Amino acid sequence: MDIDVKLHVNVELATREVWKKVADVMKAGGFWDLIMKSGPELDRVKTYLNILDGTEEDVRSKNDPYTQARSWIMPIFPGLQHYPFRDPKDYEWVPMLESKWEALREEGLKVNGFFTPSAVESLHQGGRWMQGNISAFGSKLPEEAFQGLVPKVALDLGDELPGFACYNGHPFGHYLYSVMEPGIHLPAHTSSDNLKIRAHLGLIIPENCRIKVGHEERNWEEGKVLVLEDSLLHEVWNDSDSERMVLIVDFWHPDLTRVEVDALSAGLGKWEIRRLLAPARNIPQEMVNGLTRLFKWEEKDDPTVRGYWPDHAEIQMADGSAPDQPAS
Repeated sequence: MDIDVKLHVNVELATREVWKKVADVMKAGGFWDLIMKSGPELDRVKTYLNILDGTEEDVRSKNDPYTQARSWIMPIFPGLQHYPFRDPKDYEWVPMLESKWEALREEGLKVNGFFTPSAVESLHQGGRWMQGNISAFGSKLPEEAFQGLVPKVALDLGDELPGFACYNGHPFGHYLYSVMEPGIHLPAHTSSDNLKIRAHLGLIIPENCRIKVGHEERNWEEGKVLVLEDSLLHEVWNDSDSERMVLIVDFWHPDLTRVEVDALSAGLGKWEIRRLLAPARNIPQEMVNGLTRLFKWEEKDDPTVRGYWPDHAEIQMADGSAPDQPAS
């Protein structure tokens, strides 16, 4: 067997093992039965859960030529429309972001001492890709996490944005300052799922910077938002001689209904589920342990999670294993 094919098969098998573990936790905590007994308004969520459990086929198994999403961590949620770029005029949160761009640029320059190199160094070539995360794995980071360099403008803005997917348990929602050094190139890659769309707010944009999504290529502008789908293959270049900085903000996919968002937020936001998925984001174990404490603290007062997990207090796995054991 070809080495690349063998590696892909191994990754695919490991991914499906994680999906099955996620499904098992959902069953043990009562989430699964509650969803399956619900009405037709959650039929697409039922299909999604069945893909996790292995009883229905993921689109990737059919070699879908459009998404080419082999690197996705989660299954493809059915029935969503995907476009490389979307019209910013269609989203009420775009003017909210653009009205803050100068304050956000000033803040990004002041607090860049807490920015860290991308955890996936193999993804990019050339210079460094620095990230200033404002949320982590679906949670708003507390102010003490910023080493005295609190991005107050960005933190507060996240509380105001409708459809925001980064403070309500979405494990793969991103909210961060993104700085790319001169000469960097991010080869074509995809995100972890197709449950969201992404905004890039241009903060510092030199010439000769561009992004390609699918077959379409665009340039950023300072103070303007690009709305794109990072679930599709996308590629980035900074061919200038200075840094490029944007604010990256994820929102729930607009084709999802409110009840679907609530169910997905509750299902994927459960602390045991997020801990299971954490290794897929290359998060160090020490950080995973700290985030787990944050997840548990948030969950205590989250009526959405509690409402969807009737047995959330004492999840007992059928095989006696710990539901919060990270997947390897």
